[in-house]
Amino acid sequence: MERLRKNAEVLGNEKSAFQIDLVDHIDPLPLQQFGLECMLGHPNLGLYGDIYEVFPALVLVKTFPSGFLDLSPPIASTLSGVLARNIESFVMIHTCAKEGPCQHFLCSSTHEVSCLYHPCIFEYSTLLEHLCQSDQPVPEDASELVCTVEVGLWNPEHVIPAHAQVHKEVERGVPFGALGPRRQIMHGYALSPNNLQVELTPGRPYHAFDLVAHLPSRDNPRGPLQRWVISHHLIPSTQAQDQAIREVANRSLQLEELIGLMQTDPRLVEMLPALDKIAALIA
Repeated sequence: MERLRKNAEVLGNEKSAFQIDLVDHIDPLPLQQFGLECMLGHPNLGLYGDIYEVFPALVLVKTFPSGFLDLSPPIASTLSGVLARNIESFVMIHTCAKEGPCQHFLCSSTHEVSCLYHPCIFEYSTLLEHLCQSDQPVPEDASELVCTVEVGLWNPEHVIPAHAQVHKEVERGVPFGALGPRRQIMHGYALSPNNLQVELTPGRPYHAFDLVAHLPSRDNPRGPLQRWVISHHLIPSTQAQDQAIREVANRSLQLEELIGLMQTDPRLVEMLPALDKIAALIA
């Protein structure tokens, strides 16, 4: 693994996070900072409710798609014929997930996580410009921005499908093993709908999965789907694991150092298979 130094400027609210751009070597990462929760312009995870509680990335690596394509033949097949320059790829280790009641109120699960792509689709600066014009009414096309994207999940570890039977397909959970249409909407500052959920299997040492999304260009969210985003998400199961990752991310200066320290930290021994996969993805 090439020795690369982490970014000096960290985006978002997790100032101890380890962030690095292996593709363009840009510091800080070329991602918009979106909304009061300071979500970044990559696929986000969180708890849907009255507000969207983000599980920010303690480790965020912008990388090449080759690792995903080499390690996952189903993803490679899905993206067959897509030019590499049209694919963005991210590897993320998130904070420990929070629990909350199902927001569909259809089940008793408290282990659902929602995925959202609003920061990858909508330009927050444009949204603010529309909403902050106090001397003019908000244009109808700005007060509700609607986009339908295609999303699918592959390589699940300790996660299962959620809400696959909701009547409207665009409002269902994340489809497993195939792409499916899912809607993303901005109502003023609010994010909706309540969709793209997965359920974390309780009592397991970690939760991990790959997402593939087909998105429109940012300057035309109602336009044709043109961009592809692949993302790997790893979620620790315990606060002890969360704290260990925070400490390692904060003190590591090089990517190789980060991976090595996580793989040898006794507090993370149960996460070793997932950490080995991350090492392979970004090698």
